[in-house]
Amino acid sequence: MAKAEKAVALPNNTALATATPEWLKKGNRGSENVEVNDLILPRLGQIQALSPQIKKSDPAFIEGAEQGELFNPLTSEIYGTALTFIPILFRKEWVVFKDRKAGGGFFGAFQSEKESLEFIEKHEDSSKLESIESHNHIGMIVNNDGTRSQIVFTCTKSKIKASRKLNSLVAMAGVDRFAKAYQIVSVEAQNNSGEDYWNVDVKALGYVEQSVYQELEEQYENLKNIVIKTDYSDEKTGSASGAADEKEF
Repeated sequence: MAKAEKAVALPNNTALATATPEWLKKGNRGSENVEVNDLILPRLGQIQALSPQIKKSDPAFIEGAEQGELFNPLTSEIYGTALTFIPILFRKEWVVFKDRKAGGGFFGAFQSEKESLEFIEKHEDSSKLESIESHNHIGMIVNNDGTRSQIVFTCTKSKIKASRKLNSLVAMAGVDRFAKAYQIVSVEAQNNSGEDYWNVDVKALGYVEQSVYQELEEQYENLKNIVIKTDYSDEKTGSASGAADEKEF
């Protein structure tokens, strides 16, 4: 017997299922002309003490969100304080942000540190801008129901330590990057000023099934030669959203 799908009521008594119906096949018809530059790759977010996701008056507020939880800024889905992540591809870039005290703001991403510094040098607010190394791990989150969703695990400043650990664990495994799953977990930390904030740690789990490996291998082939744009629009200073200033390891 088919499992009943949850439905959302629409005008004229029309119902929409919130989960993919069993009868519906996967497809791409109607989206043939959508290119990668037409898409937003969401970054994995983490709720901090000052994050807008826990401020009721903010448009980004998420009902039930708590400090330390990991979430998807695009869909507002909360993953809890730990999740399973399968990395597919690693990219490094340098992002330019304005100093928090000057109002903050994202000013662009560059493929090299030299390019980012040249941009800052020519900008009228150069004294207020900063170039930050950013590690982007493009991969898949494994949801509790076994489904997978694409996300970018972005690491800057204090999260660089977790990024380097993930890269080391991948290298130690000696297999394709997407052949093994890892756990991303929230941990409490403290900066040089004694202020508390939430950081992340990474732990190795196990190898994926062959069918999953083959699916991710195809995704890797599709992604490896294209420019992937990461969405930084929800960031103001390049640190964890709403976090106190952090030290880079």
